[in-house]
Amino acid sequence: MFKIDYISSACNKMPHVVDWGRNNLICYAANNAIAIYDPLSGNIGAVLSTLHAHSGRVNAVQWIRFSSSSKPEVELISCSSDGSAIIWTMVDPKSVSFQPRYTLMHNKPIKICDAVYHPKSEMELVICTCTINGCAQIWSRNDHGSISRIQSLDYEAKLIVMARLSILPGSSQGNPNMLLVLAFEDSSLHLMSSECCQNSSSEP
Repeated sequence: MFKIDYISSACNKMPHVVDWGRNNLICYAANNAIAIYDPLSGNIGAVLSTLHAHSGRVNAVQWIRFSSSSKPEVELISCSSDGSAIIWTMVDPKSVSFQPRYTLMHNKPIKICDAVYHPKSEMELVICTCTINGCAQIWSRNDHGSISRIQSLDYEAKLIVMARLSILPGSSQGNPNMLLVLAFEDSSLHLMSSECCQNSSSEP
């Protein structure tokens, strides 16, 4: 009977494919999969699991952090050249297993993704996905777990190289002020601020 003693997988050569979470786990992209690595396992660390749902190269992956606390992450987001962004949810902390719970689709490869929780609910989520042709889409997950696209930003030929979502300090918990920062290949930054509507189907 054979058993797995060690898993080795190389990391993709992209700038946003590794993230070390407060949960002391490292997620990184390995071809079209995501590896979950525990640096404290054994003497040299170990890959605990690999997540498979993308059919193309994974271009970005990161833990979704709680904005109002330092609790360990239980979800991560990844995006791929297959045009999909996936939100993975931890289903068993003991075995460190994840399931792809939500899949967002573009008609072009997705290069960048980010997500932030709504301060009033850990179920509510705001997500940004950016494609290689300069399209940024904003999505919202409500407290019932339903995801809808709330805005699309088209920059045409300008390549988006980074996107970050954040809750601005001093925002009210019920209707917080959200900041979206987009960085472009021409060294320019676009900063957009909008109050997150309580109705996730509303335009911000």
